[in-house]
Amino acid sequence: MRYILLSLLFLASCTSKQHAINHVVFIELNDATQIDALITDSDARLASIPTVKDYFCGTHVPSGRDSVLTDYDVAVYFAFDSMDAYQEYVNHPNHIGFVEDWKPKLKSLRVYDISD
Repeated sequence: MRYILLSLLFLASCTSKQHAINHVVFIELNDATQIDALITDSDARLASIPTVKDYFCGTHVPSGRDSVLTDYDVAVYFAFDSMDAYQEYVNHPNHIGFVEDWKPKLKSLRVYDISD
């Protein structure tokens, strides 16, 4: 039974889709009361961009672990199938408008692009 379970877990991990470009953004706002508004706006404008293949936006988990950084208010994850798809996202009017609207409200912004 144990070997069947291990085999199923292995097969399940092999079927998960990998993406060529993973874009991770950590945001600290000037006013933390705007966290919910930022998440709602990101969900509406950024997740709907056609080249975004995977998306998640949320706040950090209060794990209580000293090694886990919590120096941000909101993190956003995007996945793209190619560099061209990523560039289409960057140049999309929804992304440009989102950045223009929220940039003045940011205390800090860290962006990481990771290739598969």
